[in-house]
Amino acid sequence: MKKQRINFSKFSSIKIGEELDVSILEDCTAEHKDHYIIGSCNNILIGAQPPPLLKLSKNYDYIKIENDSLKIGAATPSGKIASFCKKNNIADFEFLSHLPGTLGGLVFMNAGLKEYEVFNNLISINTCGGNLKKEEISYGYRFTDIKTPILEADFKLRFGFDEEKLAMFKAMRSNQPSTPSAGSCFKNPEGDYAGRVIEAV
Repeated sequence: MKKQRINFSKFSSIKIGEELDVSILEDCTAEHKDHYIIGSCNNILIGAQPPPLLKLSKNYDYIKIENDSLKIGAATPSGKIASFCKKNNIADFEFLSHLPGTLGGLVFMNAGLKEYEVFNNLISINTCGGNLKKEEISYGYRFTDIKTPILEADFKLRFGFDEEKLAMFKAMRSNQPSTPSAGSCFKNPEGDYAGRVIEAV
């Protein structure tokens, strides 16, 4: 596999990290099972002796409208997806405008803001282990059981981009720090919000 030299301190939200060689996955014929796959590296800290690292090539950075679905490559940045949906009046992806990362990582952790999650409109994913329908994946709040590199996700296509939702998500993220930060490390408990629990202590 080809390799790319990456300075992780430039991509991590906390602005620290080593400069290391990362293997680039062009397709699933390459040996990848002993590698740890990374995305845009925003939420990752890399030590001096990490496992072999793997990153998807730019071949997986795309967005396509096909029939009644939206097909998105796993290397596509969240901001690009949100911009595409706004330009093409596509609904249900407004929350991605204020979430960092690439689609593969967003699917892997079922990323979202409150009740708005990636899996809400997911149909299926294409992985190095084959195609998986949403119903075949165990998932929940910020969790999935996906064990193989994600290459593409297929979503329900619904029109009607919502500017009010966009403004709401912007307001929800307005208190995020602008200086280097590890971000939030709290997971909402079932039926409640971490912020409310912390404030109540």
